[in-house]
Amino acid sequence: MTSELLIETITMLKQRLEIRREYLARNESPTRQLLIDPLLDALGWDFEDSRRVALEFPIGQLRSDYVLIVDGRPKIVVEAKRFGTRLSGEPTKQVLRYANKASIRYALITDGAVWRMFDVFESRGPALHVVMDLDLIATDATDAAHILERMTYETIESERWFRIPLSV
Repeated sequence: MTSELLIETITMLKQRLEIRREYLARNESPTRQLLIDPLLDALGWDFEDSRRVALEFPIGQLRSDYVLIVDGRPKIVVEAKRFGTRLSGEPTKQVLRYANKASIRYALITDGAVWRMFDVFESRGPALHVVMDLDLIATDATDAAHILERMTYETIESERWFRIPLSV
């Protein structure tokens, strides 16, 4: 059963996107603070616990915006972009480089509205293996919550996330 908190958070984020669209499109910082951080928190990624969320995670000479960690092992590298950024092309290549360099299987790129996750180890050349592609604006909050369940800390910790359907 989908968490009511998750549905409430998604509903609130959809309202923020509608009301503060122009402000969010200015730069990455408000997008992270007002959209990305609250959703990751609702998914159980506790920002107060550096054993779960690493911010500005060093990968060689680079830094990813977030790395989501379970049992001391990085599970998902996350690259945030300002709201409205086109995520395909260079932004996707960037998060895939981070994941490859750090040997992290999953790479997620988001502008706070669109959430796209790749299985880096299953991607071959230009054929990217997308494991989640969600547009919060175009998707009902309950349906979005069902899709995002695959990203909760508890689901990833239990490794049940591979069995959760991508669509509702």
